[in-house]
Amino acid sequence: MKDLPLPSLEGVNANRLTVLGQDCTEAARQRSNILSAVRRRILDLAPAERRKLTGRLYDWHELDFATFRAAVKVAFRAEIPVRERGQWEAYLSENAARVRELSDRIAAAEGEIDQIVYGLFDLTPDEIALLEASLQGQY
Repeated sequence: MKDLPLPSLEGVNANRLTVLGQDCTEAARQRSNILSAVRRRILDLAPAERRKLTGRLYDWHELDFATFRAAVKVAFRAEIPVRERGQWEAYLSENAARVRELSDRIAAAEGEIDQIVYGLFDLTPDEIALLEASLQGQY
C-alpha cells in the first residue's frame, strides 16, 4: 500500500475543523447527559424488583407518549399515575426535542467536517459517493 500524502491544515481549515470538532464534542456531551438523566428518572417509575430499562425505554426519546406509557406498563408492570402523566409527557417531550436538536447539530457539524476533508484530499464527486456508500449505516 502506498503512503497517502496528508494535506496541509494551515489557516482557515484548521481553525474551522477545531471549532466544528469542539462543537460536536460539546453537543454529544450535552446529549449524553440528557439521555442518562432521563433514563435514571424513568427508573423512578419502576418497582424495586424491576429497576431495569428495556430497549424501548432505553430509547425513550424515539417514542411518542402513548408508546412510552405502554412500554412502562410492559417493563415495570405499572402505570404512570394519572396525576403525573402531564408532567411526564411534558418532561419527555422537552428532553426529546433537545436530544433531536443536539443530534441535528452534531450531524450538521460532521457534514461540514466531511466537506472540508473531501476538499483537502481533492476528492471527486464519484470518490465521495463511493466513500459515503461504504460508510452508510456504520454509525
